[in-house]
Amino acid sequence: MLSFNLQRMVSSAGRGALIALLGVMSVANADTTSSRSDRAQVWALDVMAPNGQHNLLMGSLHVPDRDLRQPDPSILQSYRALVTEHSDVDQGVTPAVRWRDALTEDDVATLREQIQCAAPTAPVSVIEGLLKAVLSQPTPLDANQFAYMRCASAGYVAREQIIERARAQYRIRPAYLETPDQAGGAPRALAKEVGAAVSAQSVHFALSVEGAKAQADVVDALNRGDYGAASAALDRSLAGSGINPSVFNDIMVRRRNLSWMMTLPPLLDEGGAFVLVGVGHLPGRDGLIELLRARGYTVTPVTLPAGRGT
Repeated sequence: MLSFNLQRMVSSAGRGALIALLGVMSVANADTTSSRSDRAQVWALDVMAPNGQHNLLMGSLHVPDRDLRQPDPSILQSYRALVTEHSDVDQGVTPAVRWRDALTEDDVATLREQIQCAAPTAPVSVIEGLLKAVLSQPTPLDANQFAYMRCASAGYVAREQIIERARAQYRIRPAYLETPDQAGGAPRALAKEVGAAVSAQSVHFALSVEGAKAQADVVDALNRGDYGAASAALDRSLAGSGINPSVFNDIMVRRRNLSWMMTLPPLLDEGGAFVLVGVGHLPGRDGLIELLRARGYTVTPVTLPAGRGT
């Protein structure tokens, strides 16, 4: 079944197929990989609306990491809706330079190794087909996704996947902060601002030792509930990728947060919303925590029981 899905998805080089493939591989590995059941707690934020309704806001890392403590999926049973950033997103415009040409032979070899780690039972021909499909994409988003899926975290899944499975299991209503077109507009705007830089260095940095250290720092900060430190580590990743953090955060965080403040409050006022967004959207003057407090919402750190990472 895994090989069939890989073959079919590799034959279509579209972003939707590649992102779906990430989910297929993670689920397949999770079925066969044992994981420690972490007894520690997972940090989140209780958000009480001015009308007294309670909700949960949680920051996330968009890739699997074995060291990131994950919430027990059963906590979702008590919520009315799962609110996430968007249902899907387009890659945007083709950058001015071919990002593939900026990769070294070692970069490509490491990317191949990490794809193989994600799908250990797939034949070589399928791995090579997937690598070719990833490298032929107009932007490096999919390559970055694989690059940050370290072999040490093979068999683990991202927080979004854990929560989405629970949502489906408990039949929780999905809700989104932006439409796919709105979500796609942000990376398109970013590409116009930093096209050459985002193309030339991002994958190389993601595959580097420095990239792994920055990711570890984000995970450590998330495990401590220190969203400011997580954001600072993300900024170091941006700088290492050749992207001005100020430009990125203005386009991908600040503007989107302000837009979300038109769709998020009504969901919070109903109560029972589990809101899951990238951790970079939480801290700072333009972060969701301060924006919500300015609108009269009470935001309080809380801990949740941890579950498995697979």
